[in-house]
Amino acid sequence: MRNTLILIAAGGSALLLAGAFVFQFFGYLPCEMCLWQRWPHAAAALIGVLALTVPHRIWPWLGAVAAAITSGIGFFHAGVEKGWWPGPTSC
Repeated sequence: MRNTLILIAAGGSALLLAGAFVFQFFGYLPCEMCLWQRWPHAAAALIGVLALTVPHRIWPWLGAVAAAITSGIGFFHAGVEKGWWPGPTSC
């Protein structure tokens, strides 16, 4: 059960990251905040691989931190898109 949950979480981050690259390939250039969100997703995917190959109690916690970080960036990004607060000037 533990490995299944790790695969779902890490696989979800890997698929989201792959989707972002597919959109970029088709000409949808990412803004600065989109690029920020890629890093925690990449970290979560890597942490998932490590959790499956090098068992340790810390991996699920680090994966949760990566998910929380990308969720926070996503919330901030959505607020910028909705005009709730200002974002980076490059976006």
